[in-house]
Amino acid sequence: MTTDGEQSTLSNGKTLSTYHNFEETPQDLEAILQQMPPADFYKIATMANKTTDALRMIAFVKERQNVAGMCMGELGQISRILGPVVGSPFTFAALGREAAPCQLQAEDLVHTYHFHQLSPKTKIYGLIGKPIAQSPSHKTHNAYFSKHGIDAVYVRMLLEEEELPLFFELAKALKIQGLSVTIPFKEKLFDFIDVLETDAEEIGAVNTLTFEDRLYGSNTDGKGALDAIEDKILVQGKHCVLLGAGGSAKAIAFEAKKRGAIVTLLSRRFGNLDDIPNYDVLVNTTPVAAPIDINKLQPRKVVMDINVAHKQTPLMLRAKNLGCQLVFGYEMFEKQALGQFLRWDFQPNEFGNTILDGIKFFSSEDIRFAFTACDEDCTASIGKKIRCRTEHVKNSIDCNEKGNPFGGETPKAEKNHDDDQTAARNAGNADRSQKGDEGEEKL
Repeated sequence: MTTDGEQSTLSNGKTLSTYHNFEETPQDLEAILQQMPPADFYKIATMANKTTDALRMIAFVKERQNVAGMCMGELGQISRILGPVVGSPFTFAALGREAAPCQLQAEDLVHTYHFHQLSPKTKIYGLIGKPIAQSPSHKTHNAYFSKHGIDAVYVRMLLEEEELPLFFELAKALKIQGLSVTIPFKEKLFDFIDVLETDAEEIGAVNTLTFEDRLYGSNTDGKGALDAIEDKILVQGKHCVLLGAGGSAKAIAFEAKKRGAIVTLLSRRFGNLDDIPNYDVLVNTTPVAAPIDINKLQPRKVVMDINVAHKQTPLMLRAKNLGCQLVFGYEMFEKQALGQFLRWDFQPNEFGNTILDGIKFFSSEDIRFAFTACDEDCTASIGKKIRCRTEHVKNSIDCNEKGNPFGGETPKAEKNHDDDQTAARNAGNADRSQKGDEGEEKL
């Protein structure tokens, strides 16, 4: 269903022309804009059926001063997050009930992505892969950026392999600075990379992309994993058995051999996954929580699962009961993220003394901060939570130098469409009730 050609007058006298497409994101967005009634501001809302739909939308918005473009659906959420970065004059978010498919909550925009701090000067980083839901990187990285005063935002992007050529074209147009890479793309991006670090070339896989004058590929998985393992045991002369043979396994095997370990890879691909030899270190690199018969685990060894979400799994619980030392995925996650950040040119002095003093890159405090939905004042009572949320949303409206075209009020024409319950309207109403005309955002 498509609705277009609607125009309304805002409370400050400015006009808004709107277009909605609930089925797709048309290829020619410029043609749609040209067909819309003339107005001071234009809102184009479409359905994203793939991530590159959302990226096309925000690339389109970036080149136009008075267009607010956003995509509906889960794959379109990044278009709302990155609105201030591409200069969109406003965006919409839900307060409770979603008014559009997979509409982001205003609370998520503010607490996870620090929406009110984003601007056209903000640098974009992200994660690409499929699946991506298991990764906490959008929470940990954005929390770290905010705490350490780094003007950057990190978003997760679910991609199909056929999207890759257009994705990299759009990534360069949007000036994305760096990307983390997860399955299934660690071994599939070489045609797009201009310069490979030596280790990544020998491993045959990348987990880090850096956009500069050229596109650089590197791999921090192996070093991150071995640094985490060697917090428990030095691997020189030890037998390390890796379950799996994908990009992560190759990187860990490469680094383990560099450090003098004896390495064996077991995989269904090799037909030897059930042949468990004696080992000193066992590492599960597969997405399966228990890829082997857990009764074949050996006592008092070191057992690692590189998946961040794998903690209370049958494999790890059995290993614990056998007196093994456990290495969890988040330990590798912290260390490989440090390697990525350094390649993205975040110098140690930007982190204060965090690195220089040998403190963990992501401290337990950072992790708690990242996964806290709201601060203590917000959760003290329902009333306080509502007031705090509204105040944060109010602050997030002034998202860039263009200001908020609504003047604190949503036009009536918007109330019957995808974003009728919006952060802009609720924030404006709440602010007017407390401050009168002073609370209105002006153009």
